[in-house]
Amino acid sequence: MHKLRIHLALFLICALTTACGDDAAGTKSSGAAGSGSGSSTSKDRGEARMQLGEEAWSAKSTKATLRGDRLTIRASRMDMGGDKAVRDELHLALRDFQGPGEYTAGVSGSRFVRVAINTKRVADGDDAKVTEEAAKALTGAKHKMLMGAKVTITAASDSEVSGTFSWTPPGGRGEKITEGSFRAPVRK
Repeated sequence: MHKLRIHLALFLICALTTACGDDAAGTKSSGAAGSGSGSSTSKDRGEARMQLGEEAWSAKSTKATLRGDRLTIRASRMDMGGDKAVRDELHLALRDFQGPGEYTAGVSGSRFVRVAINTKRVADGDDAKVTEEAAKALTGAKHKMLMGAKVTITAASDSEVSGTFSWTPPGGRGEKITEGSFRAPVRK
């Protein structure tokens, strides 16, 4: 029963990190349509990495979704260790996707979210503690809207997309994202 409560709390947190909208919004600034090479299988988990301020970050799973002319890259990881579970999720949303080229992320859909929960506090199954920990996790979450992120698609095919990305916070203050790269199997 204790594990069930922990999983329910983590599910709530994970659901809320993605509830900010999968709406792909961004604009293409240059580049020509084309098809890149590469293949993926159902076991391909993709890859993504970046430098987030001083922290080197990498995903455990990276996927791309293409719906019409909207491409969304979604990279995530879940780490459980000691008394803490941490969920990170990176979304890069591009509108007017036409293949390899340079894009700028728009107002909604592009973000980085980190949420952590103290698993020891929720392990005893006390509903009040679970609710309190979930609230703490959400108020202490790291949430960066990546409006204006620069994304370069270097290769694109029906089965895979790859590229690089970076982001500077408005006004240039705060953690920058540099050295970002991804390779993701495409879902349609």
